[in-house]
Amino acid sequence: PFLLWLLRCIIFMVFDLNIRAFKVEKDHEPQGHWFAAFCRFLCAKHLHDSGIEGGALLAALTPKYKYGCKRACFSESYYDVFKKDNVRLHTSGVRRVEGQTVTTPDGTRSQLDALVLCTGYKTQDFFAPMRVVGRGGVDVLVLWRKDVPRTYYGIVSDVMPNAFMLLGPNTLLGHNSVVFMAECQVAFVVKVIAEMLRTKTRVCRIKAEAQDRWMAGMQAEMKGTVWGTEDCGSWYTNERNEVTTLWPESCTSYWRRTRRPNFKDFSFE
Repeated sequence: PFLLWLLRCIIFMVFDLNIRAFKVEKDHEPQGHWFAAFCRFLCAKHLHDSGIEGGALLAALTPKYKYGCKRACFSESYYDVFKKDNVRLHTSGVRRVEGQTVTTPDGTRSQLDALVLCTGYKTQDFFAPMRVVGRGGVDVLVLWRKDVPRTYYGIVSDVMPNAFMLLGPNTLLGHNSVVFMAECQVAFVVKVIAEMLRTKTRVCRIKAEAQDRWMAGMQAEMKGTVWGTEDCGSWYTNERNEVTTLWPESCTSYWRRTRRPNFKDFSFE
């Protein structure tokens, strides 16, 4: 059991260090952080070692954006798929579908037995299709769509008293396991609720000034990441290219900040 625990710790720390790969220099130089450059080298080497020949296929499989701007795909067999005789890669999109024929914008027609649409999720809708009404009768999702979702550690929001979120805005990850983030949030929520029981209060709300302070710090940290400096069309951002989903630091940093709630930042009534 101890060795299994130790192995888990090693795996966790290795992945947590990967946050350095998504950092950029303060002056936002094209090469970014040295660890990101190292990761780009490893990715290029992996693509070369996969046996993908030069030409259009190699160009199509080579990202045109910085490492990590979109979700990184960790796989030892992904590139092998494109070497099969019955596989063709089309990157121009779909112009129309007629029966079992799919036509791409370049005029290529393909006969298919099945068509699977992987068009993504509504990552900016958060708790939709639920409609959450906050203080003053405000529709929280409508409010968040007009601006960025304003929360405190992605767990509570001043517009929603007595409401706690797990994996809320700006708490998902591009480098490690969100299970750990959820565990940190559960521990945080339990401690806040325990304080409510201890003080025999019915309403708990994060103070607006505490929320503003956290949002300002988090957004400042985001500007030092590839997500906050490059627009590659990832699902991490809203339509204004504002990062609303990811946490810009390490998991250990999030744990350190949330393990002891500062009850002075809350209003207990």
